[in-house]
Amino acid sequence: MEEINAMLLVREYIRENRLSKSSLSRSLGMTISAFVRRIDGDYVDTVFLQKLCRVCNHDFFNDVSELMGMEVHSEKIHELDKEIEMLNREKKLLEKLLLEK
Repeated sequence: MEEINAMLLVREYIRENRLSKSSLSRSLGMTISAFVRRIDGDYVDTVFLQKLCRVCNHDFFNDVSELMGMEVHSEKIHELDKEIEMLNREKKLLEKLLLEK
């Protein structure tokens, strides 16, 4: 499997969306130089990537999973969430009926 450089994805996203590095660094509580050093690297820890997701309002983890061929099927997840809600309502109704007997 080919290695995926998550920081390359971050750098491309910042460039394509014309995000301000100084604004992002402030949002992360970092100096601009420390921020640039981190994003110019080839490796990233998941905590930092999670913080980048929050300040960029973008899911870089999903980008990585798509590149790995493990695309998240959000539509299917949404369908399953709805089914769970429906089953929970049915469960409550059945419990209520049992208690009434």
